[in-house]
Amino acid sequence: MILAFLSGCQKTEDEGIYITFIKTSRSQRQTIYYFNINDEEVYSMKSLHPNLRSQSGAYNRDKQKIYYSAMTEDGHDEQLWEYNIETDERTQLIDGAYGINYIVSADDSVYLVAWCHDNEYGARNFYRYDIKSKSLELLQDDPTFNVGVLSYSSQNKEFMFAGEDAVESWHRHDIQSDEYPFYPPANNVYSMKDNEIKLVFSTEDNEDIVALAMNDKYILYRTRSVSWTLYVNDSNSVEEIRHVYLMNRETNEKTELTDEIFNSINSFIYLANNDDLYCIYYSDDYLQIIKLNLNDLSSVHQIYREVAEYYSFSDGLALN
Repeated sequence: MILAFLSGCQKTEDEGIYITFIKTSRSQRQTIYYFNINDEEVYSMKSLHPNLRSQSGAYNRDKQKIYYSAMTEDGHDEQLWEYNIETDERTQLIDGAYGINYIVSADDSVYLVAWCHDNEYGARNFYRYDIKSKSLELLQDDPTFNVGVLSYSSQNKEFMFAGEDAVESWHRHDIQSDEYPFYPPANNVYSMKDNEIKLVFSTEDNEDIVALAMNDKYILYRTRSVSWTLYVNDSNSVEEIRHVYLMNRETNEKTELTDEIFNSINSFIYLANNDDLYCIYYSDDYLQIIKLNLNDLSSVHQIYREVAEYYSFSDGLALN
């Protein structure tokens, strides 16, 4: 592994797809990293701001800018910011959000999943910020649809996002009791390509999608379900049940993947069209970014590794 300090490096034609991710240190200092898929050389960014506590961020190699979420100067609300590597300037881009979960920088737009003040159900929605017009656009038709997970294919220029009806979720929280415990609503999965959003499939009730990736042939996703047990002394316990599925996009047939490795994969970062899967992986007290191929799950290629006690990784995505 090579760690290099990033200082104004420019994209060359053969660099191709690169993956960005955030590393959080034990002292809660957060740094955005990126590595090229072709040569897997890992680059670390310098500190953006001493008070940065970003949950999401993405480096744009073409523009030499970083788009990230951070608190406003007065310490209220988490907004979208732009950091210019060449000029060392940071600019707040939007006002009105109060939480950002995903950021994808593509062409002249920044795509994000965020809570906004005018959403009475606190649903996380899918937005596009236009860099040229400096405007924020809600992309989904229904603002009560709560986006839980977002994925982006840089090869296919396609977004995919999954979530549930926030109104139904709030209702289930309100009426839950020992006799009627909370179960998450069914999830819908949508694709957005060429600015057109289409419903791809829906899960069953009590199937919450928590990880998602796709290529031109497959959709790979992990579900989380809950099982409640009520005892005679009126106490209860809850068990979390996980499943990983691979869905054929042409036939919609899905296959459950039960290989042991998926017990240690935290999140799917990117699924290439050659079936290489890049993911965040936990093993032997280390958090790692690894690559494996869906056709040979027994072979694991390590790209990045840090001691889990000190670091965590989050928000990986692929760009080109």
